[in-house]
Amino acid sequence: VLSSIGSGFSPSGIAVGDGAVWVAENTENDVMRIDVKSGAQSTIPVGQGPAGIAFGTGGVWVTNSEDGTVTRLDPVTGAARATIGVGSDPVGIAVGAGSVWVADSGGGTVSRIDPTTDRTVATVHVGDNPTGVTVADGRVWVSVEQSAAPLLTSAGRGGVARVPIQSDEDFLNLDPAHSSFGSDAAQILYATCAELLSYPDAPAPEGERLVPEVARSLPTIGDGGRTYTFTIRPGYRFSPPSNQPVTAQTFKDTIERTFSPHELTSIPPFSIDDIVGARPYEQGKAKHISGVVARGDTLTIQLTSPAGDLEARLATPNLCAVPPSTPVSRQGIPGIPMAGPYYIAAYAPGRLLILKRNPNYHGPRPHHLGAIEYEIGPDGSQAARSVEAGTADYFSDQLYTGDFPPDLIPRLRDRYGPGSPAAKAGHQRFFENPQAGLGSFGIALNAGRPLFHDANVRRAVAYALDRTALAANDIPGFGGTRVTDQLLTPGFPGYAPVDAYPSHPDLAEARRLMHGHGGGVAVLWLPPGSEQLAAVVERDLAPIGIQVVPKTFPVGQWLAAIRTAGAAYDMTTGVGGGAYADPQSVLESFDPATIPQDNFSRFDDPAFTRRLHAAERLTGPARYRAYASLDAELTRDEAPFVTYEYTLSGDFFANRMGCETYQPIYGIDLAALCVRRP
Repeated sequence: VLSSIGSGFSPSGIAVGDGAVWVAENTENDVMRIDVKSGAQSTIPVGQGPAGIAFGTGGVWVTNSEDGTVTRLDPVTGAARATIGVGSDPVGIAVGAGSVWVADSGGGTVSRIDPTTDRTVATVHVGDNPTGVTVADGRVWVSVEQSAAPLLTSAGRGGVARVPIQSDEDFLNLDPAHSSFGSDAAQILYATCAELLSYPDAPAPEGERLVPEVARSLPTIGDGGRTYTFTIRPGYRFSPPSNQPVTAQTFKDTIERTFSPHELTSIPPFSIDDIVGARPYEQGKAKHISGVVARGDTLTIQLTSPAGDLEARLATPNLCAVPPSTPVSRQGIPGIPMAGPYYIAAYAPGRLLILKRNPNYHGPRPHHLGAIEYEIGPDGSQAARSVEAGTADYFSDQLYTGDFPPDLIPRLRDRYGPGSPAAKAGHQRFFENPQAGLGSFGIALNAGRPLFHDANVRRAVAYALDRTALAANDIPGFGGTRVTDQLLTPGFPGYAPVDAYPSHPDLAEARRLMHGHGGGVAVLWLPPGSEQLAAVVERDLAPIGIQVVPKTFPVGQWLAAIRTAGAAYDMTTGVGGGAYADPQSVLESFDPATIPQDNFSRFDDPAFTRRLHAAERLTGPARYRAYASLDAELTRDEAPFVTYEYTLSGDFFANRMGCETYQPIYGIDLAALCVRRP
C-alpha cells in the first residue's frame, strides 16, 4: 500500500485517465476526481446510484444504476456532456473497439454506445444478470450469474408481484436450519416450505391451529405421550433442480441436518434434547438420532418424556423438508430446493431475490402468482411511494431495518386503512395486525427482591402504570402498537383476552393494594434509548410511594447483568415473545428452573409451577385452554411482568393486488396473494 485516499462513503467504481483517478460514489451520487500529481480532489454530481466508471474516447463514462442511464463527463471541465438511456439497471461499463459497452443487469443486456453521437446503437441480450464487462483481443467479455432466473416477464400464468425492501440482511436465514421465528425469512419460508405439520393459509383463529401437511394426519401418540408416529403423504416433490420426492427419510435427514454438531452457527429457537438419542448426536458421539426412525412411509419420534409442544416444534421453518443431499453449512445456504408452493429461483445479495411457482407442487395450498420479485435497496419512503403509484405491489414494514418518516404509517392508515374511503369502497390496501412471533412488551418486577416479593405490591404497580403512555414512549414497531395487559397476544395459539387492568392508571385501586406495604426505592435497569419510558415509570409510581431509580447499561452489559444470579435490580424491561408458535415458549420463562437466564422476574411459585408443568404435557385444545388460564393467572393474580403493549405490522398493497391474507404465525401469506381482475 503506497497511500490511502478517502473517496466517500461507498466507492463503487474506479478508472484512470487524463492525469486523474476517477471514483464513482454510489450513495453520494457523484464522481470524485483525484489529481494524480497533487492529490487535489473535486466532486462532480451525476445520476442516481453510480456503479461503474470507465475512461476513454474523449470522456469519463458513468453508469447510473437507479436511473437506467450513462452520464458522459468532460475529463477537462468535469461538465456532463450527455445522458444516455441504456436499460433498467446498468452496472458495468468499458471502453474499447471504438465504442462504450454497458452491462445492464436488470434487462439482461449489453448495450453499445457510439461515442461520436452519444447514442445507443446496438443492444445484445445475454440474460442471467450481467454485471461486469471488459474489451480485449477483439472481443467484449461479460460476466453473468450462473444462478440467475429467466426474466420475470416470462413468469406466465398468475403474474408477477414486485416487493421493494431496504435490506436483505435477514435473508441470510433463508436456509431453514438458520431460520428464526417471526423473521422476514420465515415469511418467505412459509411460502416455500413443506412440513410434516403446518398452519393453514387463513387468518386467526383457523390459521393458528396445527394441521397435517406432508403427514397424512396428525400424529398417533402412544407410550404415555412419549411416541409420535407420522404417515407420510405421497406426491410431494422438491423444486428444480432436485425434483426428488419427499419421504419419511427426508424428515429424519432434515432433523439431523438442523441439529448437526457441525452446524455450529445455527441456533434453532428450541431444543430437541427430549428426543431419545439427540444429546449424543449433538455432541458428535453418534452418527444418527436413535429416537427418530424412518421406515417406508412412516416416521416415528420417541421422546424421553411426554412433551405436548413437539408438534409445534416440528412445524417451525427450522424443520422444513430439504433434500437429503443438502450439505451442512455454518453460514447457511439461501437457495435450497423446496417442496412448497414456491421456491427461490434466483438470489443476488444486495440486489434481488426471486420466488417462482414450484412446478412440482400439487398440494392444496394456494399459489396464484407466477413469481414474486424482491428488489433490495429502496428505503421505506421510496417503497411506499412506488406501491402507492402502482410501480411495485407490496410493502411491509416488517421487512425494514432502517427508519422512515414518522408520518408515513398514519398517512397510509388514513388513506387506505380500515376506516378509509378505499375500505368503504371495498378495497382496503393498508392493514395492521399483531407482528407475528414478536410478542408483548412489559416491565419485569423482581419477585426475588423484598420490594416486589408480595403479589399485591406487584398488582399495585400494574394498576398504577399508564400503559398508553408507556406504549407511546417506547420504541414501537413501524406499524404502531396496541395496548395490552397480558403476555399472549392476539393470533398466538392459546390467546384469550384477559382485560384485568385499565389502559390508564387506577390510583385508587393501586393505593388500596399498597396499604400496609409502605413503599420504597425501586432500581430500574434499562438498555439505551429507554429514557422516556423510565420517566413515565418514575412519574406513575411516585403517587403510590415507590421511588424509581433508573440505571442505563449498554445492551450487552444490560442483558448480562440481569442474567446474573443475585442481580440487584427491582425492575427491568422485557419482551414476552415466543421462540416458536406455542404458548409454552412464552410462559416457560416463569418456571423457576429458568432463573436467572430467562426468568427476569425471578418468579417462583410452587403451585403455579405445578400447573405449568401439567400444561406442558397436554396436547390439542386442552393444552391451549390450560395456557390461556395460566396467562390470566399471571396477569390478574401474580403480576410478575407488567405488560403494556404489543407491536403491529403494517402491510401496504398496490391497487391491483388482492387475496390479502394475514396468517397469524407468519404474517402476510405470500402464497395466497393474487392479482385482481381489471
